[in-house]
Amino acid sequence: MTAKYPPRIDATPEELVRVLSNSGPPKGSVKGLDYHCVKCGREVAYPETLYNDGRCEGCQEATA
Repeated sequence: MTAKYPPRIDATPEELVRVLSNSGPPKGSVKGLDYHCVKCGREVAYPETLYNDGRCEGCQEATA
């Protein structure tokens, strides 16, 4: 079984720093989290991108 990695995101470095600096200490392990598209419900994993609006690449392109 291959490991699943979190999907890429479309956040800027500045957005990441702002979120991480306000998040406090890590709260346990994030291993085993599943990421799903809010529109189609499909699981999204690296190297795919999960956009800030919660949509996968396919759903994001369909609305463009």
